[in-house]
Amino acid sequence: SQRVLQNLAAGITLMLFRPFKIGDKVVVMSGLVPVEGFVKDVLLFETRILTPDKRLISIPNAGVYDGGPIENLHGCKQRRVQILVQTAGMTNITDARRVLEEAIGPYAYLAEDVPEPSVVPEIVPEEQAPTPRGGLRKQLSGFLMPGAEGKKRPDMTEVVLAMTSFYMIQNKKKEIEKPNPPGVCMIEMTKVGCSWLCLIWVPSLEFDKWKVCLVEVVAKALQENNIRTVAQMLDEAASNGFPLGAHNLD
Repeated sequence: SQRVLQNLAAGITLMLFRPFKIGDKVVVMSGLVPVEGFVKDVLLFETRILTPDKRLISIPNAGVYDGGPIENLHGCKQRRVQILVQTAGMTNITDARRVLEEAIGPYAYLAEDVPEPSVVPEIVPEEQAPTPRGGLRKQLSGFLMPGAEGKKRPDMTEVVLAMTSFYMIQNKKKEIEKPNPPGVCMIEMTKVGCSWLCLIWVPSLEFDKWKVCLVEVVAKALQENNIRTVAQMLDEAASNGFPLGAHNLD
């Protein structure tokens, strides 16, 4: 049927261009529902994703390829952890910034020597990559072409792979610049306090682990230095019989 052919064509496309590979953590659309998990298999007709809670989900390849953007969470070496902190209005801004910077500063090393990401390997090794001039002809020269004695017509799949390899190498992106060190910025100031963002670059393969760890590090630093947050201020007001609703915070 037409649906089977669509899944087959999408499967070949996914295997050829490889927006992800087995082991990558991705977010893809299954109908209107985003599915996040690790790629377990990429087959001709379906892609299998293992979710963090150990559910194995099979998605038709046409749905993966045409369902919307494919987000590869392991596509780059680093990802940025963003931690939102809301300090109470009476907190000294200089003290708050100092405490936050001292808390995340020791983790600058996470953006430096990180393991290689799970990215698509080159089809042709870099040292064997064809040159721009005549490169495609050289890339195809290894296939048996018609018209010469003892030679046969090349398989179309081989030709497509050769052409794809050539253009992928020619359009290879430059290496992404080294990420910035950890930083703290104030993004908003209201009647009840200030909103801060703590930004830390971490290895993409260990993003979930470091996000949990860094949130706890920041929370402990605020507590140890008596930096009051908006949540603490609301709790204190409620315990004293003066609950603050949303209209009081505007």
